[in-house]
Amino acid sequence: MKNHQTLLIDVGNTRIKWHVDSTSTPVLPTTHPHALPHDNQLPSQLATQWQTMSTPDEIRISHVAKIELYEQIIGLIQQLWGGVRIVRMTPQSTHALLQLNYNASQMGSDRYAQLLGARALNPTDDLVVIGAGTAITVDAIDKKGQHIGGIILPSTRLMRAALHQYTAQLPLTGGRFSTDHAPHNTRDALHTGATLASVGAIEGFVQTYFVREDTHILLCGGDAPELSEHLQRIGKQPNITLVPALGLLGLLHR
Repeated sequence: MKNHQTLLIDVGNTRIKWHVDSTSTPVLPTTHPHALPHDNQLPSQLATQWQTMSTPDEIRISHVAKIELYEQIIGLIQQLWGGVRIVRMTPQSTHALLQLNYNASQMGSDRYAQLLGARALNPTDDLVVIGAGTAITVDAIDKKGQHIGGIILPSTRLMRAALHQYTAQLPLTGGRFSTDHAPHNTRDALHTGATLASVGAIEGFVQTYFVREDTHILLCGGDAPELSEHLQRIGKQPNITLVPALGLLGLLHR
């Protein structure tokens, strides 16, 4: 029997991630997908890595970056594999796993895929789903699959970048989260302030809209490991799972 291969692609605002799902290489909660940053070398780097792959049976893609990049990626796919079937993720108000309580035309396909992936992994739990990338998205889903809604806020890096851009003497990087005492220098003050803002927004969302006895938090994105640590330490949230390929899992259930 042929080993069906589905190339799953998640194009975010700063990185592209992918994984070939098959019987021998299934996408799992612990899967760390291949990833490359967006830069001038991306098309040639993708070509180098993808040209060694056999032709997939299907390609599923979530794309929230610039349309020019999407066109480049589709062009590369057609160059490498001809007329392979390509399916682009489009958020839907109603799905077998999820009843979306959000304007579907305004929801990013990456965020929607994360919600589907979360429900596929935890179909009977109350869930808070967090994407910790260029922006932080926080959504809640009850155990019946009803989406409660969600919020969007800047990542700690974007907060620092905004302060650096509009305030002449505030540094862009550096500092650490101060655990033993309030910050005593500017770099620590910036890093700690942005961290507390992120954790506080998540805690505020849960306390305002989704108070439950036992909520499971699923986290993905480049900043997920650090955010998970702070949510456990500051927010006292014990039930957190890191799922690096959460969006790719969702693509399987589109």
